[in-house]
Amino acid sequence: MKLEREWLASDTGTGENDILLNGNRMLTGNGYMGYRGTVEEAVAADMPATIVNGVYDKNGDKWREPVCIPNALSIRLETASGRSLSLRSESLFRHSQSLDFRYGIFRRHTEWRFDGNTAPGERGFVRVESERFVSMTNAHLLCERYLVTTDMELNGERLIDGNVRDINGPHLESFVCSCDTARRALILTAETMEKKLSVAVVSASAWDTAPAKNFFSGKVERFTIQGTPICGSTYCLYVFAGVAAGEKTAEAALAAASSAAFSAEFAGGGHSADAHTAGGHSTGGDSASGGHVSSGEYVPSGACVSFAAERYMTELNAHRAEWDSIWERGDVEITGDEFARRALRYNLYHLQIIAPRFAAPGSRDVSGGLSVPARGLSGQTYKGAIFWDTEMFISPYFLYTEPEMVKRFIRYRVETLDGARRKAAEYGYSGAFYAWESQETGDDACSLHNVTDVFTGRPMRTYFRDKQIHISGAVVHAVREYLAATGDFDILRDGALEMVLECARFYLSRIHYSPLKKRYEVLDVTGPDEYHERVNNDAYTNRIVKDVFDTAEFCIAEAKVRAPETLASVMDKIRFTDELPLMRAASADLYVPAPGADGIIEQFDGYFQLENCSLQDVRSRLLDPKEYWGGANGVASETQIIKQADVILLQTVFPDEYTEAQKRANFAYYEPRTEHGSSLSPCVYALLACAVGDTDWAYPFFLKTAEIDITGESKQFAGLVYIGGTHPAANGGAWLSAVRGFCGFSVTNGEIRVAPRLPPSWEEISFSAVVRGAAYRISITKDGYTICKK
Repeated sequence: MKLEREWLASDTGTGENDILLNGNRMLTGNGYMGYRGTVEEAVAADMPATIVNGVYDKNGDKWREPVCIPNALSIRLETASGRSLSLRSESLFRHSQSLDFRYGIFRRHTEWRFDGNTAPGERGFVRVESERFVSMTNAHLLCERYLVTTDMELNGERLIDGNVRDINGPHLESFVCSCDTARRALILTAETMEKKLSVAVVSASAWDTAPAKNFFSGKVERFTIQGTPICGSTYCLYVFAGVAAGEKTAEAALAAASSAAFSAEFAGGGHSADAHTAGGHSTGGDSASGGHVSSGEYVPSGACVSFAAERYMTELNAHRAEWDSIWERGDVEITGDEFARRALRYNLYHLQIIAPRFAAPGSRDVSGGLSVPARGLSGQTYKGAIFWDTEMFISPYFLYTEPEMVKRFIRYRVETLDGARRKAAEYGYSGAFYAWESQETGDDACSLHNVTDVFTGRPMRTYFRDKQIHISGAVVHAVREYLAATGDFDILRDGALEMVLECARFYLSRIHYSPLKKRYEVLDVTGPDEYHERVNNDAYTNRIVKDVFDTAEFCIAEAKVRAPETLASVMDKIRFTDELPLMRAASADLYVPAPGADGIIEQFDGYFQLENCSLQDVRSRLLDPKEYWGGANGVASETQIIKQADVILLQTVFPDEYTEAQKRANFAYYEPRTEHGSSLSPCVYALLACAVGDTDWAYPFFLKTAEIDITGESKQFAGLVYIGGTHPAANGGAWLSAVRGFCGFSVTNGEIRVAPRLPPSWEEISFSAVVRGAAYRISITKDGYTICKK
């Protein structure tokens, strides 16, 4: 895929891998749902998917995962003799598809050509052009304009395609398909198997030029179009689809979907006979300068505009205006480095389309808790679960652009606190042990066997679920960061105080005291480096545990002044008073591995005794490229080769506790030993390199982070398990690398600080930040910087 112009990503690939990757790379969405970047005629093998945030299902004893909603925008074409037109057709002449990531608009342009060797009458061409977007102003709405130009006779069908590809499905049953011929709509309702949640899809259409034949047959709209010789004829179809999932009743789901599909404003609209040329094909959204562009009004070129074209343009203009507002808050402008500018904006686009701006499914409360899954809304990978990625890598961007979004992330953790309590109790601990893979209730969706052995085909026991205890620390750390950036201590009254104390209680029940060493230790854990399981005193984990104790003490002190009634109520409710002295003692005497004489921190007890070999040595030992490197028998398990930043993460999360020399020493030691097998890793190394002022080290890691969803060069499998999809943590990591790294942006006691160390090619970078309710614009050049209140 190429970023060939400002705000435009494009690709011409039609191979199986191209189709799969472009589904991720050209994802559109609005936070309520994501729609993969596949073409209209895509079949299940192409992995078209509509994923609604927060709607999960479990089929039998398989993993729970997001529900793949039936495809509302499925359109198929075939020649008069029955030859299907697709990206796999022998008659395919050319294909391109693109994503306008300024406004979240997907486009495709595909041509098929036939010669005299085909069936009788099949000599000519077919061209399909389409444009679609997931509305940023209506949670449930998908809009599409579909144009066919041909000099042949074609038959087509439009349907709501329920034949979707599930990793661990199917997930829907009780299908009811119907059509509303008066309003030219297809209707599908169903319910999930596990919790019987309702799903509804309503897909309404309108033609600007009437086809030769057009009728509804059962659950399909069928049509025949007749092209004219030489130049061909163009037919334009508009589709407005409403999607609602996770509702408690079928009536509620159908009402939400119908409201989106049938806009009251245009309910009485008619049709124009010759308006199929209206609107052209381009919607703009491209800025040669790289700065903000105004949405303006999208005005059709034709003199006569049909009802459908009018509605499409109205929805598109509202959608674009909302994107203008989003970019006003969240854009980052880089001059001097064209690719970095485009790549960073592409990453920010992917964050914006999965940010939960709308109410959660089944709820009408826009302020209720909702979060961001580790693969966004790009599919069912990682069970659609929320990981620590959200708090540590995604939240920082929104914290300084839309702090209300981070408040939703925290509320999600508050609302799933009981799930964390159940998990702690399951393992015999107290307090809140947050799920490694958290879904809507907070119960852990992570299985004990997450990887399949490539040689035996058998599931491998992993310890992600039960030993990666640092997730609770990430949740608490996000609360501390939110309080510092916003000064909004009301969140303590809304459940955050109780949540923080319950996380502290969990760690109190989990740590061990060594009488001989006279210290508390954290034993039998798996740190961020997942290739080494069940280790003792992982440096990052130990420090994040201490951070939880210290944050709990901080929150108690603040609540004592700001919300004494809340403090008294929480202390009484969870009976934490007797544990306060224990927590203080644990914080004071908790062992956190310190730098040695050479400045290097041992990642965990015994790490330095492992085989000290090169990354190339370990990679050469692979017998199968899909082997899992960790676990009991992984090629990296008994070596010092690590999956991702661990000690380096420690030094970026707690930068003031280490000298520049110590940071340099650890970077030099651990980077050659890091496989970067996680998308979370490169940005951490970029941050530490920036912290020591070495942009030559940092820039390649920034690029590796920013390019991950552009190149598609990331791990697609762990063992035999597909783990592809978009990478929101890396998207957030690109912002972290640029703004916190190269700009040295930080906030201390409500005061903005910058410590610029720009890459040589960057002439200027500017971005917005919201701190304590005030909006600022920060611009940095080689010669200095400005911080202006907006």
